[in-house]
Amino acid sequence: MKIFDVLKSESILTNTDANRVITTTLQNQNSEIYDGVIESKGRNTVQDSEGNSRRVLLSRAASHKELLKSGKIESAISKLKQVKHRALPEGKNYVDAISKEVKEELRAKNEKEASLSKFREDNKLTHSASYSENPGKVWGYLILAMILEGIINSFFLSKASEFGLVGGFALAFAISFVNLAMALGFVIGLQYFRHIKSGTSLAGAVGLIVSFLIMCAVALLVGHYRAALDDNIDSASSMAVNNLMAEPFGIATFESWLLTAVTIGIFIFFVIKLIFKDELYPGYGKITRETIAARKAYTSKKSQAMKKVSQIKQELNQQFETAHEELNILAKTLEEDSEALDLLYQDYQSYLTLQKSEFETFCEICRQRFSHECTNILDKKADLSKPMPTLEFSELKNLISSDEAALFKTKREAINEFQFNELEALRTEYQNAVNDIDLVKETT
Repeated sequence: MKIFDVLKSESILTNTDANRVITTTLQNQNSEIYDGVIESKGRNTVQDSEGNSRRVLLSRAASHKELLKSGKIESAISKLKQVKHRALPEGKNYVDAISKEVKEELRAKNEKEASLSKFREDNKLTHSASYSENPGKVWGYLILAMILEGIINSFFLSKASEFGLVGGFALAFAISFVNLAMALGFVIGLQYFRHIKSGTSLAGAVGLIVSFLIMCAVALLVGHYRAALDDNIDSASSMAVNNLMAEPFGIATFESWLLTAVTIGIFIFFVIKLIFKDELYPGYGKITRETIAARKAYTSKKSQAMKKVSQIKQELNQQFETAHEELNILAKTLEEDSEALDLLYQDYQSYLTLQKSEFETFCEICRQRFSHECTNILDKKADLSKPMPTLEFSELKNLISSDEAALFKTKREAINEFQFNELEALRTEYQNAVNDIDLVKETT
């Protein structure tokens, strides 16, 4: 049996100590009349065992009736019916929050585009802004050129410092730094020179010319200084200034002219790199870069938002399917409970039939034993006319009452009614509502 253990006849004989009791009874009473006492004792033993099995039966039955008596099935059906009103508002609120973020990026993009359009209109610009996509790389070239100029010039100016080549490099690097500053001034002046306003353009021209003249003066002064080093190291600085004032292009040596040429060449390199670094019209490159950055930020935000909205829709649909699966599991469990109760009843009836058979076998063994012992001990034939005791069990027609059976039927019908008549319409309505969730039109 699955859960019920039949008390075998051998076990009943052992539990009642039948063999010894029969022998003792004959010896003490010296009587061949069978009184059936040991059979009654066996019957009580079997009935006690059946009582334990009955408790197991009722406990198992009660566990299978738990779902029947609970409100889980009704709750699951209600949950499916209410999932639209419960899950959708939360999803819509989340999407609305995402939409606000996208709208903010759209607003920033539109503002930048409007500012760019107004800037182009106000300044009569028809060309697209031209600038380097990697300004850091440009600055790298400029720093590299400064170091290269410093290394070259340090060989020419090593005489000027007591520290030799190292001191010459420090002085050369300082000159290179001034050179870069003048190149920046020149390019900024060139930018403002192109401005549509005449006053701004004039200021740019002045800055351009001043930066160029200062650079030329510095280059010539460096050349005069290098030439003066050959004459008198101690007074080279004052001699260089005096010679520059008296005869700017009267640099005496080839090495000095070469140093001047290097300074001018590096200046030209600085100017070219700085020109290609940014748009020459002042402010045009900056506002264009800001607009492009705003467009990219909006595109990225919108792309992320659309992915999030798609994910939210999937999660909402999954919530419905999860709730449906919960109902399916309960429906399956209900059917399994009903089948389990039927099987329990069948198993128990089989158990009772076998238990009665084992008890009858026990009684036959007892009578045979009494008859045999009677002949051996008393040398008389045993009187076995007393009828065999009846083994009766408490009546148990069904494990579930008629009300419980009706409740099983009602709950099955409720599930079937919902599954066949309401579920698909509810799912379609829910999915349509989920599909309607999207970013607001203002963000597209």
